[in-house]
Amino acid sequence: DGGYGNGVITAIKKFQSDAGLTTQDGITTPMIFKALLNTDAYVLISGGDTNIRTIQQNLNRDYNSVIGLIPSNGVYSRSTNTALIKAVQHEEGNSTDGIWGSTTQAGCPIIPGTNATKKFILLLQYSLYCNGYNPNGFDGLYGNGLKTAIINFQQFVGLTADGYAGSQTWASLLVSTGDPNRKGTACDCSTTITAEKAATLKANGYEIVGRYLTGIYAMTHDELETIFANNLKVVPIFEVGGYNLIYFTSSQGVSDANSAIAAANNLGFPDGTIIYFTVDFDALDINVTNAIIPYFKAIKNTFTELGSKYNIGIYAPRNVCSRIANAGYSCSSFVCDMSSGFSGNLGYTLPQDWAFDQIHTISLGSGSGHIEIDNDIS
Repeated sequence: DGGYGNGVITAIKKFQSDAGLTTQDGITTPMIFKALLNTDAYVLISGGDTNIRTIQQNLNRDYNSVIGLIPSNGVYSRSTNTALIKAVQHEEGNSTDGIWGSTTQAGCPIIPGTNATKKFILLLQYSLYCNGYNPNGFDGLYGNGLKTAIINFQQFVGLTADGYAGSQTWASLLVSTGDPNRKGTACDCSTTITAEKAATLKANGYEIVGRYLTGIYAMTHDELETIFANNLKVVPIFEVGGYNLIYFTSSQGVSDANSAIAAANNLGFPDGTIIYFTVDFDALDINVTNAIIPYFKAIKNTFTELGSKYNIGIYAPRNVCSRIANAGYSCSSFVCDMSSGFSGNLGYTLPQDWAFDQIHTISLGSGSGHIEIDNDIS
């Protein structure tokens, strides 16, 4: 009727409660109006988690001046992830742009430690839970539940599992790259590995190198001999045209499976080798459903029909890796976490079957030993 009567006031009060706001006065502020004008849910939806919803409501309650209002639907997503980063930045006293950088990382306290305020501990508890590690409550206190969750998370992502959440742990919780300067023992590159470049990799602590099976950057028998002569291991990657959605069809999956198997056989890769097929673009969830799952299903079926001795891995953003693994079409994930802004990385957890975590491009060595690589955690 165009009137701001009791019905509207009651509905706004209900919305304020659902969003987690302390003030429930029925007054529609610009922030509330903005939230009402989008399609986000502020009630628990099917498949939502009540603890995630509590986290979202608490973030709305405590940080709405910084984050506005995020959905309180019980689903960890891009908006929840960004809100956690902004909340951390706010507690640090830094600019709240929601972008994880060196200043944000440097400002993270060690927990337990002298700068571990209750608010920081709460944000740590929220972040752990969102990553699948339950601290057994959101009380802002460092207890056994929080310590255990920190240790288990650190073990999973390959950090020193000491129960102290420092800057690297915070980074691994809140941005896909984690600490981009973290030292890896694996790498991948498009460059042919010569004896000089192999020596550079070994001198810098690398043990594994990812190389391509086919195409203009394909490895050769001679290159493999050089790699093995320098006590390096190799990971075969298959990529022909996985840079956009149109590439991913069932027929392409059949073709790629045949090409990969033939190339791996020709190069002498042994039984049980995992071949990583790439999804090298920002695939949305619906793209995974409609195109990428059928593509990997075709690869799986072709491997089975041919009696292939090889196994199927996937190189892709987090969500794509997890969904293909959950569908039963891959056994190992090579995660392109370096693309931290990808919709399939931000707001998604590291796949349970991750083997390689690509975090940063770096240059090593000089002269004939110079090489540019992607630094990977293994």
